[in-house]
Amino acid sequence: MPRCRQKPWRKTVGGYGHTVIVEERSPGSVLYLRWWDPKANGKRQTGKPGNWRKRSLGHRDRELGEEQGRELAGRLLGSQEATATGRITLGELFARYEAEVSVHKKGSQPREDQRRIELWLQVLGANRDPEAITKGQITRFVRLRREGRIQLPKRSLAANPSESTIGSDIIFLASLLNWAVEENLLLKNPIRGYDRPKTPKPKRPVATYDRYERTRVRADEVGEQGLFGPFLDLVEALGWRVSAICQLWASDVNRSTSTTAPHGRIRKRGAVDKEGVEMWVPMNEDARRAVDHVLERNPAIGDTALFPAPEGGTGRRPKPWSRYHARDLHERAQRAAGYGYSCPKCKTDLGNEQRECTNGKCGHVDRLPRDPAKKLLGFHAYRRKWATERKHLPVKDVAEAGGWLDTRSLEECYQQADEATLLQVVSEPRKLRETIPQTIPAASGKQ
Repeated sequence: MPRCRQKPWRKTVGGYGHTVIVEERSPGSVLYLRWWDPKANGKRQTGKPGNWRKRSLGHRDRELGEEQGRELAGRLLGSQEATATGRITLGELFARYEAEVSVHKKGSQPREDQRRIELWLQVLGANRDPEAITKGQITRFVRLRREGRIQLPKRSLAANPSESTIGSDIIFLASLLNWAVEENLLLKNPIRGYDRPKTPKPKRPVATYDRYERTRVRADEVGEQGLFGPFLDLVEALGWRVSAICQLWASDVNRSTSTTAPHGRIRKRGAVDKEGVEMWVPMNEDARRAVDHVLERNPAIGDTALFPAPEGGTGRRPKPWSRYHARDLHERAQRAAGYGYSCPKCKTDLGNEQRECTNGKCGHVDRLPRDPAKKLLGFHAYRRKWATERKHLPVKDVAEAGGWLDTRSLEECYQQADEATLLQVVSEPRKLRETIPQTIPAASGKQ
């Protein structure tokens, strides 16, 4: 007898008009939520609006998925009641934002939006009128968040979040309310102008050229392709985000020289940039040398990755490196150069925060003071280094070459104060003189 094929698991929660289906696409796969949105732009044969909405939960826990389905069904029920009374609730507003905006964001942003939606619904409630939110309620949220007194049922929140983390949660809510005003869902943003908390001196590590030189000596030793050395050269020379360098094609390099580009030009495509900046910039001597080394070791032509994934791949266009692969190579090169922390007893590598040895046979706890200069750094520390090294140049040109749309972000978050320039500030003043001599009237004898 033929074996019975296992069917995907499915559970229906809610009721008429607010039904939510929790289901697997295939047996054992991650769970999805599916619900009917009568206002969505659908492709029905009758031409009427309405379509199914779907959202991945990113896990296989059926009990948790059923609970999340009931929570969504409750939001939909609140939306029905709001429609009957002619108002929109905060729960419905979040649902529309998640379906129309969050799903189109890149990377981990959709999951981060979902976390913040759950956070604000826990604090404010799904049935609240968005225009009735007060700045006093946001101030109370800040106080409770600092004290670690806000908890979500199925999520763990930091007990002592930074001011920047709390501020980011408020920025998300303000952005959503601004979007609702633009979509004519609300008349006003009730928290517009709220002064969000900020970390007075955020920790933004900056790499140094000395660190680059020490890491570069060992960079060719990591990875089987032998491409990480010139890759690190491009990171140091261009100042771009690492994802943009990972996804460089051979067609993005123009090695022909000119008066304005004596070493050729290189292109950053807007499709791979966080801010969507598309630009050609002239290469300096170091960047040109790095590109030549890459093309010697990987003779790529046209729309072919300069840094192809190690596993290769089938098809005409192999995948490029992921930023996670580049990060792994960078960490290995830093450790080879003597950076990073290790267990004093068995020399097992430890992370920047880990104190207890991960070697099960050791179990030693490192209580010695740590040298901050040995801390492992990410690629973004080189982007800050690149911007800081060019503080003496016109900020508009620095922003153009590095791909910043907002010069304020460049000056506030990337360009850092350093001891050399601070010394120049106090040691090289320009004395202020009176350009037009002024005649002091003689004292009169009259009293």
